[in-house]
Amino acid sequence: MPPVAPNYEVRTLLAVLRRRKWLAVMAVCGCLAASLAMSVMQGKTYMASSTVLLSAQQEALQPGTALSDPNALQSQVSTQAEIVTSPSVVARVNKVLGRDAASVSEVSASGVDATRVLAITVTASSSAEAAKGANAYAQGYIAEQEATSQAQISSFTAALTKLNIGPQAELVGLDKQIAAGGTSAAELARLRVQRESVASELQLSQQQYTQARITILARGSGATLLGQASPPSESANTPPMQNALYGVVIGVFLGLAMIFLAEQLDDRIVTQQDLQSAAPDLPILASVPTSAAASNGHPRSLMLTKPFAPATEAYRTLRTNMSFVGAARMVQVI
Repeated sequence: MPPVAPNYEVRTLLAVLRRRKWLAVMAVCGCLAASLAMSVMQGKTYMASSTVLLSAQQEALQPGTALSDPNALQSQVSTQAEIVTSPSVVARVNKVLGRDAASVSEVSASGVDATRVLAITVTASSSAEAAKGANAYAQGYIAEQEATSQAQISSFTAALTKLNIGPQAELVGLDKQIAAGGTSAAELARLRVQRESVASELQLSQQQYTQARITILARGSGATLLGQASPPSESANTPPMQNALYGVVIGVFLGLAMIFLAEQLDDRIVTQQDLQSAAPDLPILASVPTSAAASNGHPRSLMLTKPFAPATEAYRTLRTNMSFVGAARMVQVI
């Protein structure tokens, strides 16, 4: 079985990482210190949730679609969740909480799985204020729904009253004509038929009003408080060890990015591969390792004292290759 050729790309990658490992160390230490500092400086927050049960008689946004339809249920719950954080509900809650309203930092509402239950979550700076805020928002939402229903009923009543003014006046006029008499039997019969028609129209309007009132009340006041929020015993902040882990992971990726960016921007010739890339048409005669004697300007002393050292062999290779190059063409010494 032939030997497997070495993977020079992996070897080069490892060499780059080893040469610039301090960039990765600095990035990891910086991100770790930042994450721990955030954990220390961040104030504690607490989250509490209350639940509200929506009425099964509420209709969805599309007429004729009941909440038994999953799509309609999701749409209606999402709509009610937006109402929880509406300005009118917030104004009601602020009146109830007073100065404690400033401690509430976040309010959210969402459906619980595929049910008619709406969960209202409040984030505050203390455990008691979080629970108080969650309950206040639940009560404020229910009160807002009831107020909206009453406003709709008042508006519908005013419109119906205005619409029935004409028929009621006509009914009064017909009663006066029938009571006055003095007309023929056929005329009285016609007046009585006309009166029954107008009375039936008014009765139908009253029935429609009653049905509409029931529907509006079912929509608005059908929400009930299912569960009150209790003060949480633990903070909602991310644990410091978890923040530290996040910092280390981010630091590793940031360090790798810094290493490869520095490698791309560095145009110095450091390794033999760099030299081959910079001058691919020129031969490399030898690679002389760094040694204390050679750096002091005494290569001959190195060859005498350590004739079998790697640096000595490199000098011999350089001399031999230069002799071959000199035989083929003029050697220029710079």
